[in-house]
Amino acid sequence: MADALEINDSLNLKATAVRFENPIAAGEYSLSDGLSLQDFEDWFGGLYGTEAQAVGLIVPVPYEQPTSDEASRGGDQVPDLLVPAEAPSVIPTDAETFTAPAAVGGEVEDIFDTDLPATETATSQALPSPYSDEGSGASPSSASYVPSGPPVGLSWAPSYMELRVERVSGRQYFYQFANWRGGTSPALLPQDFRCSAGGVCFVVKWGMEFQIDTFNYNFSSNVRPFCLPGQNESGFLAANESFTWGVSTGSTNVASATTAYIDNWEIEDACHKNSFGVGLRYPQNIPVNSNGFRQVLISINAPVGTQSSGHIVGSVTLNDDMRCQADPLILPTYCMGYDLQVPPAPWESARSTLAGWRNWYASPNKCWTSASWGMTAPAYVLPYDSDGCF
Repeated sequence: MADALEINDSLNLKATAVRFENPIAAGEYSLSDGLSLQDFEDWFGGLYGTEAQAVGLIVPVPYEQPTSDEASRGGDQVPDLLVPAEAPSVIPTDAETFTAPAAVGGEVEDIFDTDLPATETATSQALPSPYSDEGSGASPSSASYVPSGPPVGLSWAPSYMELRVERVSGRQYFYQFANWRGGTSPALLPQDFRCSAGGVCFVVKWGMEFQIDTFNYNFSSNVRPFCLPGQNESGFLAANESFTWGVSTGSTNVASATTAYIDNWEIEDACHKNSFGVGLRYPQNIPVNSNGFRQVLISINAPVGTQSSGHIVGSVTLNDDMRCQADPLILPTYCMGYDLQVPPAPWESARSTLAGWRNWYASPNKCWTSASWGMTAPAYVLPYDSDGCF
């Protein structure tokens, strides 16, 4: 990581982040969210049990529009964005190739080294609401009801999730752990054959994004970028203009297989909403572990905002790749879900982890579980030590 920062400074590249790809984890260290290299390395080491292995610098460049033939696939052209306009450049350096040591210990080892959800033995308190979470299309049911199998439309969705929103020493952390069991699989994704007005036909595919939204209702409900003066990303529980993040499946080749990306593209979001999400363009490539199921941990390390308490909502959503196919060189951050395509029946486009109508607030911490494909009420988990709830 230090070599990557030195290259950035010496060549004045003005990079916004350093991309890391370890055998066990992939993600980006933001260079503009106030997290020092030492604090990043401490967080990374504690979480993954190794050092970050830098593979590239994220350098914004002016966007070039696709050709008319390419653009016809996705409808309207993308507005000017700061995204790569050509294949990534290779910068020759004298730095020795760094190979990170094998991961030993770390929180992910505790999370992944079991075939049972951690909170099956943790102290939790089920909410008394008699209704299922929104987004699943389920009928009212008791909080203890556990379906015998996944709803047909949610066969792609994680069966069980653990979520943490925690503030420690000036940083806000968002953790989302998901696993697929009981008939679900991230490989059970929709596909749809569609043709544009120009007669170009192709297969639309969907990726998956894991997201926790925070809200400040003192801000306008206008759509960005038409926010009122002073209503910016820092006026929430955490700031989301730039943040550090990582993805792990507890296995190897997670980076190249899933194409993990940050989702901080919020144009047309309401001004009173700040989203923290990470996406996988190819979630079907999450490997099956030795216990026979799939799992993933999404970790976000963000700067705190000015709010000491914030309304929170959670979801896992399907996002179409139409724009990515129209312009293969655009970053997934800006093309996944751009055309807001709805998957064909019977697939549902979202799996709720915390519905907005439950009115949960992180003040500034909150931990909970979401079982049964989001068909039952989430369970609030009581923190039990300095490391959190799980």
